[in-house]
Amino acid sequence: MAQILLEMNPLELRAARLEGGRVVDLQVVPAGDGQPQEGDVFLGRVRRVDSDLQAAFVEIGAARDGYLDASDARPRSRRPLQRRLQEGQAILVQARHGALADKGAGLTMAVQLPGHRLVLTPTDSDLTVSRRIADAAERQRLRGVLAREAGDPDGGYAAQGPAGCILRTAAAGAAPAALLDEYDRLRRAWQRLQAATEVGRLLAADPLPALLRDWLQPGDAVLALDGTALAAARGWLQDFAPDTGLRLAGPADADASEALEEAVQQALEPLLPLASGARLSIVETPALTAIDLDSGSARGGASGSGALRLNLEAVTEIARQLRLRAIGGLVVIDFLRMRDPRHQAEMLAALRDTLAADPEVGQVLPFSPLGLVELVRRRRGPSLAERLLEPAAPVLRPAAAAALALRRLRAEQAAVQGRPLTLACPPDVARLLPPDRLAAAGVNATVTVDPAIPRHAPGIVPA
Repeated sequence: MAQILLEMNPLELRAARLEGGRVVDLQVVPAGDGQPQEGDVFLGRVRRVDSDLQAAFVEIGAARDGYLDASDARPRSRRPLQRRLQEGQAILVQARHGALADKGAGLTMAVQLPGHRLVLTPTDSDLTVSRRIADAAERQRLRGVLAREAGDPDGGYAAQGPAGCILRTAAAGAAPAALLDEYDRLRRAWQRLQAATEVGRLLAADPLPALLRDWLQPGDAVLALDGTALAAARGWLQDFAPDTGLRLAGPADADASEALEEAVQQALEPLLPLASGARLSIVETPALTAIDLDSGSARGGASGSGALRLNLEAVTEIARQLRLRAIGGLVVIDFLRMRDPRHQAEMLAALRDTLAADPEVGQVLPFSPLGLVELVRRRRGPSLAERLLEPAAPVLRPAAAAALALRRLRAEQAAVQGRPLTLACPPDVARLLPPDRLAAAGVNATVTVDPAIPRHAPGIVPA
């Protein structure tokens, strides 16, 4: 059984999935930064259709127009895109991925609305069942439940019936009433989206449901580290996973809160020590992420079997850090040199086996002539470092620093039993902490500006 930690304030959502007390998944989502995130739904306006690219640029109210490829336009058609979309046309679109570097968000008209047991696909009529549900009888039963809802008693899925859907792994064993109730909830949500009229408006943008949908498994429990997270999670769980345990953290849960904080801080560091004394260096660049294993203070790293031992230790941590840091694109790994082909084959097999649990990892190539291993991980948006750190230096962005200040204010507020506090921080952080935002976070504090205080070390004293 795993535990999902949730922490929310007006500036940030932080979440972690713990297995055996160890963080295996991590999400940090800044709130209201104006950047489209994967899954956001917009009523957009076609600004331009490029006949050469067979793509459209769509205004969605963000700094950069979104990019819609012809293959993502709906309904499907073999006609050229310029004959399917017109400039100025209003269309419902969803972000396939967030904005990357100098590129706008990737968009699709094939909107998907996720629940816990199923995903509604209102622009497509297909009914599909997760391949992870291997039992043929169960697959047929699930198809039958939704097929009857579409008015097709023979077990097919009528093309003219209600919106299509994808039955997720969590649907296995679910009662028909639970499946149909979730289907109806999502269908009503789609009807509300279709009624939108304000072009360029963000219609659906809540990262918490998608996070719970992707992480939650039978038997898992959710631990809210604050009241805001508790209230936000309760609504979704009541609708889609009412049997999930949910509670507010108490003094006995200090270790869980520390595990989340430690995982975030560790995932922002370029150097990561391993238990053996070896070290991983993880450096993100615009072109690729370079990972280098250094034997450090570990013993025996220069020998064949010793190098293999340290490389195998690094494999597990590399797979974990790719997930925690949300690293995407090309990854190049420089392991300790092993001359024995058997050792290379064993280590490469271990790497592939470990990465098999990561759905974003694609191809893992064999050792190159220079002894490097290359792999590709699907980029779903900015990495953790890109979200939280300035691009030119390892310094917290103002929004991340303001969220840090709020967390520390909350902790200090509890220690002084609600008495007023004074927060000293630099001007760009203070601007993000007006009185109404502090009040929304449940903090009784006054903000003072001090340019000499670093963003990562706000000063907090009793008023």
